[in-house]
Amino acid sequence: MEGGPAGAMQLRHKSKSTSEGYIRNIKWQGASPPQCPWHGGECRLQGRGTYERKTTVGMRVRRFPCPESGRTASLLPGCMAARLHSTVEEVERVVDAARGTRETPPFAGRLRTAPRCPTDRILAA
Repeated sequence: MEGGPAGAMQLRHKSKSTSEGYIRNIKWQGASPPQCPWHGGECRLQGRGTYERKTTVGMRVRRFPCPESGRTASLLPGCMAARLHSTVEEVERVVDAARGTRETPPFAGRLRTAPRCPTDRILAA
């Protein structure tokens, strides 16, 4: 999936850990470089640092810049939802609550305990 700064790409880091286990065991340090999504096997990606996932305290995501294109591939842990401020577990809980319900707002308010980012506060108003 393309997006982010300068065509950055998020790839799935296949890990069966929960977010708590991923953080506790520092799993991002063992994340293997993926095959370059832009050049296949023609260039070799090497890990270059991490960034912190803003909504899950302590969660780090490993980055792999492409030496040919300058774009970056990030390995997002399997427990984190791409492009959402949630874990996969939180998203699944919302989906389970929504099954068989025609109206989203009544149950959505019960699931979210507090705004997670400034735009949530604006949308909740």
